[in-house]
Amino acid sequence: MRIDRCVCDNVTFSRLAQIAERADAHDVTELRVAARREHVEFGRTCKLCVPYVRAMLRDGTTVFDHIIDDDDRP
Repeated sequence: MRIDRCVCDNVTFSRLAQIAERADAHDVTELRVAARREHVEFGRTCKLCVPYVRAMLRDGTTVFDHIIDDDDRP
């Protein structure tokens, strides 16, 4: 299984990582603000991508091969 994007908004975690780096965003809220400035949305509908975005912000991973849910938060 390859998980690499917010399916609802069709934006890759790789693109979100680039936006986070440019904006020095460290959490989902900061990244949402930065992404909106670039006309990019994520996590608005089903929100299943949010745990992956948190992991991406934490360690830079942009492609996942396992399911993450909010219970996996450190």
